[in-house]
Amino acid sequence: LYFGENSDISMEIDKLEVLDVAVSVFIGPHLGMNIIGNKLYIAKSLSFQAARIETTPVPGMLIECLKACSDETRLKILKVFWHGHATTQGLSQILGLSPSTISLHLKQMKSAGLVDSYKVNKYVYYFIKPGIIKETIQLLQNYFDS
Repeated sequence: LYFGENSDISMEIDKLEVLDVAVSVFIGPHLGMNIIGNKLYIAKSLSFQAARIETTPVPGMLIECLKACSDETRLKILKVFWHGHATTQGLSQILGLSPSTISLHLKQMKSAGLVDSYKVNKYVYYFIKPGIIKETIQLLQNYFDS
């Protein structure tokens, strides 16, 4: 066996007693070899990404929740809901936006499953669905861990 042109590393194949091949994970690709006595050691690197990333589909609920949270106004609305329930009119006053703008944001958040509502007389109160933030974080963590 010869390793590379004009290489100092060589071994007669019939004297080889042990061939040890190890796969490793480093940032950059490499191939390392060493001969100790009649043993040949070879280490071949995989790219870190190839070793860890699978093509697991992203859960649809995770995508929808993250999209719904990707807007500054919707994050402010969630912050208000974190402390309690609010009506469209109340959110409008707190955030300084028109009720119709607030309604559009609430519609997207409700569609994503982040918020729910209930009606008292003529008022509709909105709130964060219990456990949805923890559930979204758990989905994200499970996806990254898979």
